[in-house]
Amino acid sequence: MENINLGISEKSKTGIMTFYEAHNYGAVLQAYALLSFFKNKGINVEIVTYVSDKMIKNYDIKPRQYRSLKDNLSLIKNYSRNKAQGKAFERFRREKLGVKSDKIVTKKQIGQDYTSVIIGSDQIWNMDIVGDDYAYWADFKKSGQKVYSYAGSFGVSSIDDEYRKEIERKADNFNGITVREKAAQRILKESGIESEQVCDPVFLLSVEKWAEFSKEVMVNKPFIFVYMLQPNKELSKEIESLRDEKKYEVIIVHPTNVDMGIEGDMIKNVSPEQFVWLIKNAEVVATNSFHAVSFSIIFDKKLIYKPHNKLGSRTEELLEMVKYDGRTFDYGVLNELIDKSKRIIDSWEL
Repeated sequence: MENINLGISEKSKTGIMTFYEAHNYGAVLQAYALLSFFKNKGINVEIVTYVSDKMIKNYDIKPRQYRSLKDNLSLIKNYSRNKAQGKAFERFRREKLGVKSDKIVTKKQIGQDYTSVIIGSDQIWNMDIVGDDYAYWADFKKSGQKVYSYAGSFGVSSIDDEYRKEIERKADNFNGITVREKAAQRILKESGIESEQVCDPVFLLSVEKWAEFSKEVMVNKPFIFVYMLQPNKELSKEIESLRDEKKYEVIIVHPTNVDMGIEGDMIKNVSPEQFVWLIKNAEVVATNSFHAVSFSIIFDKKLIYKPHNKLGSRTEELLEMVKYDGRTFDYGVLNELIDKSKRIIDSWEL
């Protein structure tokens, strides 16, 4: 990743707080996109290596006392598989995100080390993911420090009263708040907090940049790319029907190599670069993932989509924006949102 130096003072340093540590293609790719976008603008920027305690527990692949017996037995059974896949993400974080150490910084260090902090994107305000950690509401902020959210998301359509009271107290920590979905904008507005909707970071980079970023996977014939985060019988039936009709190969990827019960060739230990290549070169993408849909839009791919039972609303909002009719995308509104997002970023004091 190119590091452009336009003479920005070393005293000015921007940190990006996001889910860089997740073993999830969408999480690391949106982090890469935001980091790359700011680097290409000449900003002295880096990933803030902060992870909430709950996230550390969620992504720990070793058996632990705080887990149930059932969960520990599953982790023991799948440890080798998860460790091998984890190495692909570790390599990406090291080489593409510039995360050279496993050391987690403290909130105090965030307040001291950065003149400005960008918090986002992804579900940074989802308490099921981060727990009751208000670092993502900038409770580390020091006097004179600039803090902005970029494409923040709650990942839910409503929040409880206790959480609402907390964010009402902490919203003033931000110099500017932007969100990814209208649902997040509505939640904030109900608390009297103004925000602007922006695009997911993956849309900030051009299709040419993503094509250059991608890395080839050896596939012998036209294929359906399947990326499912949870089993879906309806989606599976459509995949099998299309496979039989078109004689396509079926290529399956999962971030932790979980079997989704679909007949096909499951490729293990796929890197984020290969993930992007598989979407770019597929005849059809079949998914219930927001970011797989996002890259399908970027590369203008035929899409089979069925909603995730917990996370479907954000993807459906995106598909409504591009007026997907099962065949084509209308990029007009999305392109306007991308341009707006870039103008908002240009207005920030970094």
